[in-house]
Amino acid sequence: MNRILFIIFLTNIPAILSLLMFFKEGISWILGSLISAANFWWMSQQTYKQFGLLQAQAKAKSL
Repeated sequence: MNRILFIIFLTNIPAILSLLMFFKEGISWILGSLISAANFWWMSQQTYKQFGLLQAQAKAKSL
């Protein structure tokens, strides 16, 4: 999961470099990718909770 989030953040490099010339497009690109990363993280946490894959739950079930 961390690797995917890292790749999403790497896509912001061209947007950051183009902020001076294309501010509106660059800022919308950055905000869109950050919201996409947050959505991906939230969905993965919901999946882990649904299937009982969180470490705390796994330890409790093993006892």
